[in-house]
Amino acid sequence: MHYPLVLHFVNRVLFPHLQLNTTQEVEEFLDTSKETAEWSEFYKWGKDYEAIGRDMLPTRLARAVAFIAERKDYREEAKDIASAAQRMASREDLRVAFVYNKGTIKKIKEKHPEWFSQYTRTSLLLQRAPGDFSKFDISSESTDYFYWLTEYPPPSKPFAI
Repeated sequence: MHYPLVLHFVNRVLFPHLQLNTTQEVEEFLDTSKETAEWSEFYKWGKDYEAIGRDMLPTRLARAVAFIAERKDYREEAKDIASAAQRMASREDLRVAFVYNKGTIKKIKEKHPEWFSQYTRTSLLLQRAPGDFSKFDISSESTDYFYWLTEYPPPSKPFAI
């Protein structure tokens, strides 16, 4: 049995989403060529973490990041996204993270304005393949985040097999 794989599954169920605080953490998280570094109470904040290895992961990895600058104004949306992440916890190919730090969000928006709507710093970003990003403006409308993260929008580029 491959114990790190089992531990990663348990960690995803207990902690279905990560919280990112710096631009470096966001960029590392969105690098789908690498395994997501996990830190949580389960892994004693990274001290007991053991990578499972890229060869044990699915071929395609997807990452979703919810940028929420005004936490109190988007409490329900954050709860709904967290609930969707919990429902998808068994998926090895998808990991969800939140960014609440206003300074980090400002820096990310300056570097990647295409990830956000023009007048907001609140966005849900989905990367299904390297460089293939889809965004959803959380501030503009409500949606079924589970459906959006799993089914919509279709990838803009076909997956290589």
